[in-house]
Amino acid sequence: MARFRKAVWRPVTRFLPGGSSHSTMGAPARLVYHTAVTTSSSLHASMQGGNATSHFFVAEDGTIEQYVDTGVRATAHTSPGNDDCITVETWDGLSPTDTADPGPAWTPGQVDSLARLAAWCNRVHGIPLVRLPSSFPGTRGIGWHRLGIDGNFPGGLLAGRVAGGEHWSSSFGKLCPTETRIKQVVDDVIPLARRLATGGPVMARSTPVEEEPEMDRDELLEIVREAVREELSSVQFQDPDQPQVTRSLVGLLRDIDKSLRGTVVGGPPGG
Repeated sequence: MARFRKAVWRPVTRFLPGGSSHSTMGAPARLVYHTAVTTSSSLHASMQGGNATSHFFVAEDGTIEQYVDTGVRATAHTSPGNDDCITVETWDGLSPTDTADPGPAWTPGQVDSLARLAAWCNRVHGIPLVRLPSSFPGTRGIGWHRLGIDGNFPGGLLAGRVAGGEHWSSSFGKLCPTETRIKQVVDDVIPLARRLATGGPVMARSTPVEEEPEMDRDELLEIVREAVREELSSVQFQDPDQPQVTRSLVGLLRDIDKSLRGTVVGGPPGG
Protein backbone atom coordinates (compact mmCIF):
# COMPACT_ATOMS: atom_id res chain seq x y z
CA MET A 1 0.00 0.00 0.00
CA ALA A 2 1.29 3.48 -0.74
CA ARG A 3 0.46 7.12 -0.32
CA PHE A 4 2.29 9.98 -2.00
CA ARG A 5 3.68 12.06 0.85
CA LYS A 6 3.43 15.32 -1.09
CA ALA A 7 -0.32 14.80 -1.56
CA VAL A 8 -3.09 15.80 0.82
CA TRP A 9 -4.58 12.50 1.98
CA ARG A 10 -8.39 12.75 1.61
CA PRO A 11 -9.60 9.16 1.42
CA VAL A 12 -12.88 8.27 -0.24
CA THR A 13 -14.24 6.03 2.47
CA ARG A 14 -15.70 3.24 0.32
CA PHE A 15 -12.16 2.43 -0.91
CA LEU A 16 -10.75 2.01 2.60
CA PRO A 17 -10.33 -1.50 4.07
CA GLY A 18 -13.79 -2.90 4.73
CA GLY A 19 -15.41 -0.43 2.34
CA SER A 20 -17.78 -1.46 -0.43
CA SER A 21 -15.28 -0.59 -3.19
CA HIS A 22 -12.10 -1.80 -1.51
CA SER A 23 -10.30 -4.17 -3.88
CA THR A 24 -6.55 -4.59 -3.84
CA MET A 25 -4.64 -4.07 -7.07
CA GLY A 26 -1.76 -6.19 -8.25
CA ALA A 27 1.42 -4.48 -9.37
CA PRO A 28 0.48 -1.16 -11.02
CA ALA A 29 1.88 -0.95 -14.54
CA ARG A 30 0.46 2.29 -15.95
CA LEU A 31 0.01 5.89 -14.81
CA VAL A 32 -2.89 7.50 -16.71
CA TYR A 33 -3.74 11.22 -16.79
CA HIS A 34 -7.26 12.61 -17.19
CA THR A 35 -8.85 16.04 -17.43
CA ALA A 36 -11.75 16.57 -15.04
CA VAL A 37 -13.90 19.21 -16.80
CA THR A 38 -14.18 21.22 -13.61
CA THR A 39 -13.61 24.65 -12.12
CA SER A 40 -13.38 23.17 -8.63
CA SER A 41 -10.20 23.06 -6.56
CA SER A 42 -11.12 19.57 -5.28
CA LEU A 43 -13.09 16.54 -6.46
CA HIS A 44 -13.34 14.91 -3.06
CA ALA A 45 -17.03 15.69 -2.46
CA SER A 46 -17.99 14.42 -5.91
CA MET A 47 -16.03 11.20 -5.55
CA GLN A 48 -17.17 10.66 -1.97
CA GLY A 49 -20.69 10.97 -3.34
CA GLY A 50 -20.28 7.89 -5.51
CA ASN A 51 -18.97 9.15 -8.83
CA ALA A 52 -16.11 7.53 -10.75
CA THR A 53 -13.02 7.94 -8.60
CA SER A 54 -9.34 8.41 -9.42
CA HIS A 55 -6.37 7.87 -7.15
CA PHE A 56 -5.29 11.52 -7.37
CA PHE A 57 -6.49 14.99 -8.34
CA VAL A 58 -4.15 17.86 -9.26
CA ALA A 59 -5.59 21.36 -8.78
CA GLU A 60 -4.84 24.47 -10.83
CA ASP A 61 -1.98 25.52 -8.52
CA GLY A 62 -0.48 22.03 -8.48
CA THR A 63 -1.90 20.95 -5.12
CA ILE A 64 -2.30 17.16 -5.11
CA GLU A 65 -5.08 15.32 -3.32
CA GLN A 66 -4.99 11.54 -2.95
CA TYR A 67 -8.32 9.78 -2.66
CA VAL A 68 -7.37 6.12 -3.01
CA ASP A 69 -4.27 4.22 -1.90
CA THR A 70 -2.29 3.13 -4.96
CA GLY A 71 -2.47 -0.47 -3.78
CA VAL A 72 -6.24 -0.35 -4.28
CA ARG A 73 -8.21 -0.30 -7.54
CA ALA A 74 -9.85 3.04 -8.31
CA THR A 75 -12.81 3.40 -10.70
CA ALA A 76 -11.78 6.16 -13.12
CA HIS A 77 -11.90 3.73 -16.09
CA THR A 78 -14.41 1.20 -17.24
CA SER A 79 -13.37 -2.37 -16.43
CA PRO A 80 -10.80 -3.89 -16.94
CA GLY A 81 -8.94 -0.60 -17.20
CA ASN A 82 -8.66 -0.22 -13.43
CA ASP A 83 -6.79 -3.48 -12.83
CA ASP A 84 -3.26 -2.06 -13.15
CA CYS A 85 -3.72 1.70 -13.72
CA ILE A 86 -2.98 4.51 -11.29
CA THR A 87 -5.28 7.33 -12.39
CA VAL A 88 -4.94 11.11 -12.03
CA GLU A 89 -7.68 13.68 -12.63
CA THR A 90 -6.64 17.30 -13.26
CA TRP A 91 -8.27 20.73 -13.02
CA ASP A 92 -8.92 22.42 -16.38
CA GLY A 93 -11.37 25.27 -15.74
CA LEU A 94 -13.77 23.78 -18.30
CA SER A 95 -17.53 23.31 -18.20
CA PRO A 96 -19.45 20.37 -19.73
CA THR A 97 -20.27 22.54 -22.77
CA ASP A 98 -16.56 23.01 -23.58
CA THR A 99 -16.03 20.05 -25.90
CA ALA A 100 -13.54 21.22 -28.52
CA ASP A 101 -9.89 20.35 -28.87
CA PRO A 102 -7.11 21.38 -28.50
CA GLY A 103 -8.10 22.34 -24.92
CA PRO A 104 -6.24 24.27 -22.22
CA ALA A 105 -2.69 23.52 -21.16
CA TRP A 106 -1.78 22.30 -17.71
CA THR A 107 -0.36 25.10 -15.59
CA PRO A 108 3.35 25.02 -14.66
CA GLY A 109 2.33 23.94 -11.16
CA GLN A 110 0.31 21.06 -12.56
CA VAL A 111 3.15 19.95 -14.84
CA ASP A 112 5.51 19.91 -11.86
CA SER A 113 3.10 17.87 -9.75
CA LEU A 114 2.28 15.40 -12.52
CA ALA A 115 5.99 14.83 -13.06
CA ARG A 116 6.57 14.32 -9.33
CA LEU A 117 3.79 11.74 -9.29
CA ALA A 118 5.35 9.95 -12.25
CA ALA A 119 8.80 9.91 -10.63
CA TRP A 120 7.26 8.58 -7.41
CA CYS A 121 5.31 5.87 -9.26
CA ASN A 122 8.55 4.86 -10.95
CA ARG A 123 10.38 4.61 -7.61
CA VAL A 124 7.61 2.97 -5.57
CA HIS A 125 5.79 0.86 -8.17
CA GLY A 126 8.37 0.44 -10.92
CA ILE A 127 6.24 2.12 -13.60
CA PRO A 128 8.68 3.02 -16.39
CA LEU A 129 9.07 6.69 -17.34
CA VAL A 130 8.23 6.09 -20.99
CA ARG A 131 5.24 6.98 -23.14
CA LEU A 132 2.49 4.38 -22.90
CA PRO A 133 1.94 3.21 -26.50
CA SER A 134 -1.68 2.07 -26.14
CA SER A 135 -4.24 0.59 -23.76
CA PHE A 136 -3.33 -2.89 -24.99
CA PRO A 137 -3.11 -5.35 -22.07
CA GLY A 138 0.40 -5.77 -20.74
CA THR A 139 1.66 -2.32 -21.77
CA ARG A 140 3.57 -0.22 -19.24
CA GLY A 141 4.35 3.47 -18.93
CA ILE A 142 2.88 6.96 -18.64
CA GLY A 143 -0.24 7.64 -20.70
CA TRP A 144 -3.61 9.35 -20.97
CA HIS A 145 -7.28 8.43 -20.97
CA ARG A 146 -7.82 8.75 -24.75
CA LEU A 147 -5.65 5.67 -25.30
CA GLY A 148 -8.66 3.64 -24.15
CA ILE A 149 -11.40 5.65 -25.90
CA ASP A 150 -13.02 5.00 -29.29
CA GLY A 151 -13.56 8.03 -31.53
CA ASN A 152 -12.79 9.82 -34.76
CA PHE A 153 -9.44 11.10 -33.54
CA PRO A 154 -6.34 12.09 -35.52
CA GLY A 155 -3.68 9.45 -35.97
CA GLY A 156 -0.27 9.16 -34.37
CA LEU A 157 0.23 10.66 -30.93
CA LEU A 158 -3.37 11.91 -30.75
CA ALA A 159 -5.02 8.62 -31.71
CA GLY A 160 -7.59 6.82 -29.59
CA ARG A 161 -7.97 3.15 -28.70
CA VAL A 162 -6.26 0.67 -30.98
CA ALA A 163 -7.79 -2.67 -31.99
CA GLY A 164 -7.38 -5.06 -29.10
CA GLY A 165 -6.81 -2.27 -26.60
CA GLU A 166 -8.77 -2.08 -23.37
CA HIS A 167 -11.87 0.15 -23.30
CA TRP A 168 -11.36 2.82 -20.64
CA SER A 169 -14.57 4.74 -21.38
CA SER A 170 -17.98 4.05 -22.89
CA SER A 171 -18.24 7.62 -24.25
CA PHE A 172 -17.46 7.66 -27.98
CA GLY A 173 -15.18 10.55 -28.95
CA LYS A 174 -14.48 11.74 -25.40
CA LEU A 175 -11.52 14.12 -25.72
CA CYS A 176 -9.95 13.44 -22.32
CA PRO A 177 -7.41 14.79 -21.61
CA THR A 178 -7.40 16.99 -24.82
CA GLU A 179 -4.75 17.32 -27.52
CA THR A 180 -2.80 20.04 -25.71
CA ARG A 181 -2.37 17.95 -22.59
CA ILE A 182 -1.48 14.79 -24.51
CA LYS A 183 1.40 16.72 -26.07
CA GLN A 184 2.42 18.03 -22.65
CA VAL A 185 2.76 14.48 -21.30
CA VAL A 186 5.36 13.74 -23.97
CA ASP A 187 7.05 17.15 -24.17
CA ASP A 188 7.00 18.26 -20.53
CA VAL A 189 5.84 15.74 -17.94
CA ILE A 190 7.86 12.65 -18.86
CA PRO A 191 11.16 14.55 -19.45
CA LEU A 192 10.77 16.35 -16.11
CA ALA A 193 9.91 13.11 -14.31
CA ARG A 194 13.08 11.51 -15.69
CA ARG A 195 15.19 14.39 -14.39
CA LEU A 196 13.53 14.13 -10.99
CA ALA A 197 14.14 10.39 -10.91
CA THR A 198 17.79 10.61 -11.87
CA GLY A 199 18.72 13.72 -9.91
CA GLY A 200 19.59 15.71 -13.04
CA PRO A 201 18.99 19.44 -13.56
CA VAL A 202 15.30 20.09 -12.97
CA MET A 203 13.45 22.75 -14.96
CA ALA A 204 9.85 22.74 -16.17
CA ARG A 205 9.39 25.46 -18.77
CA SER A 206 10.89 28.44 -16.95
CA THR A 207 9.88 27.28 -13.47
CA PRO A 208 12.57 25.72 -11.22
CA VAL A 209 11.54 22.72 -9.18
CA GLU A 210 13.25 21.26 -6.15
CA GLU A 211 14.50 17.71 -6.56
CA GLU A 212 12.50 14.90 -5.03
CA PRO A 213 14.41 13.77 -1.90
CA GLU A 214 14.87 10.13 -1.05
CA MET A 215 12.37 8.60 1.35
CA ASP A 216 13.76 8.72 4.89
CA ARG A 217 13.71 5.89 7.43
CA ASP A 218 10.63 7.10 9.33
CA GLU A 219 8.57 7.43 6.13
CA LEU A 220 9.57 3.94 5.02
CA LEU A 221 8.69 2.50 8.43
CA GLU A 222 5.28 4.16 8.32
CA ILE A 223 4.54 2.57 4.94
CA VAL A 224 5.52 -0.83 6.36
CA ARG A 225 3.43 -0.29 9.51
CA GLU A 226 0.41 0.71 7.42
CA ALA A 227 0.71 -2.39 5.25
CA VAL A 228 1.00 -4.63 8.32
CA ARG A 229 -1.99 -2.96 9.99
CA GLU A 230 -4.14 -3.50 6.91
CA GLU A 231 -3.14 -7.15 6.61
CA LEU A 232 -3.80 -7.82 10.32
CA SER A 233 -7.15 -6.02 10.22
CA SER A 234 -8.46 -8.66 7.82
CA VAL A 235 -7.66 -11.54 10.23
CA GLN A 236 -10.79 -12.56 12.19
CA PHE A 237 -11.29 -15.19 14.90
CA GLN A 238 -13.90 -16.28 17.44
CA ASP A 239 -13.42 -15.25 21.05
CA PRO A 240 -13.08 -18.53 23.03
CA ASP A 241 -14.87 -16.95 26.02
CA GLN A 242 -17.67 -15.58 23.82
CA PRO A 243 -18.16 -17.94 20.81
CA GLN A 244 -20.82 -15.68 19.37
CA VAL A 245 -18.34 -12.79 19.12
CA THR A 246 -15.98 -12.41 16.16
CA ARG A 247 -12.93 -10.27 16.85
CA SER A 248 -10.10 -8.91 14.76
CA LEU A 249 -6.50 -9.77 15.50
CA VAL A 250 -5.69 -6.05 15.58
CA GLY A 251 -8.30 -5.51 18.30
CA LEU A 252 -6.87 -8.36 20.39
CA LEU A 253 -3.34 -6.99 20.09
CA ARG A 254 -4.55 -3.55 21.16
CA ASP A 255 -6.26 -5.03 24.23
CA ILE A 256 -3.08 -6.92 25.16
CA ASP A 257 -1.03 -3.75 24.73
CA LYS A 258 -3.40 -1.77 26.97
CA SER A 259 -3.30 -4.51 29.59
CA LEU A 260 0.49 -4.62 29.59
CA ARG A 261 0.77 -0.85 29.77
CA GLY A 262 -1.62 -0.81 32.74
CA THR A 263 0.46 -3.44 34.53
CA VAL A 264 3.68 -1.50 34.04
CA VAL A 265 2.19 1.84 35.04
CA GLY A 266 0.11 0.65 37.98
CA GLY A 267 2.46 -2.00 39.31
CA PRO A 268 1.44 -5.01 41.39
CA PRO A 269 -1.29 -4.59 44.04
CA GLY A 270 0.13 -3.11 47.21
CA GLY A 271 3.36 -2.16 45.49
